[in-house]
Amino acid sequence: MNNILFIYPSWEERAFLGFKTDVEYHKIHTVYIIKKTKSLNIEKTSFYLKKIEEYCVSHNIQARFIDIETNGVVIWNILKKYISELNREDNVFLDITTMSRNIIWASLFFFREAFKQITIIYHKPNSYSDTWISKEPETPRLLFKHSGIIELGLPTYLIIITGYDPERTRQVLGYYEPQKVFLVIQTGNQLNNNIKNTKELHLSACDNVGISDIEIKSIDSYDNNFGFDSINNIIMANKGKANFILTSLGPKLSAISAYQCYLEHPEIALSYLPCKEYNVDYCHGIGDRFSKTIQFDNKLKL
Repeated sequence: MNNILFIYPSWEERAFLGFKTDVEYHKIHTVYIIKKTKSLNIEKTSFYLKKIEEYCVSHNIQARFIDIETNGVVIWNILKKYISELNREDNVFLDITTMSRNIIWASLFFFREAFKQITIIYHKPNSYSDTWISKEPETPRLLFKHSGIIELGLPTYLIIITGYDPERTRQVLGYYEPQKVFLVIQTGNQLNNNIKNTKELHLSACDNVGISDIEIKSIDSYDNNFGFDSINNIIMANKGKANFILTSLGPKLSAISAYQCYLEHPEIALSYLPCKEYNVDYCHGIGDRFSKTIQFDNKLKL
């Protein structure tokens, strides 16, 4: 039985520091390193990829690289190939720290088919930049094979787990033009959340695209079930009233609870939003570590 780690390194310092912590803490034997063929901030990303590879060599850890593209179907087939090859008795650790949400969700889809459980790992940064985080959000996309079940005649309700960039909120709203939006906002003042992720910032984004039917909800993505109840309660209270689209732009752990909501309610659609540019210095260092084993029993248990 081997301990297997899946990572998706970026240009952030915590990409390497988190990997190093994971390997030492869980006694990892093999690391699957997912990387884009055309990565953003490629110089810094390549620097940390090289450090990870050198660490694996010096510590006798097998490193396997998974090269992916931007095409959703291609990503899907590549992840399917590698995950299906794993021994079902292996212990799998999925570090989502710097992993794109579409990669998280596609990985969960295939791990759920092959394993009874895996362990999710996330490392907070020590701090975020006081300047911009991302620029030029692209067109929102529905996750391959997770685009929901549309009922004709029903309005569209959009659930947005908000983050530090209200421009991304505006982009999602403008694209889907929902009849109603639920702004699900992270609680607490960690990492200046109470300044950078206020309801006023996201309400302004709604106003900019002419949306007035808005409900504000709270979420704690760092609680024991990654905020699942907050999202699920919205869906349950409005079930049958609308076609739902759910997008996670906030704390990365909310991507896990969002996927659990999809498994509970497969009629909803999962949406993600890439950006063309990220600030290479948008976060610094490494902070708290979160680790939890999730069970796959038809659905997903946190």
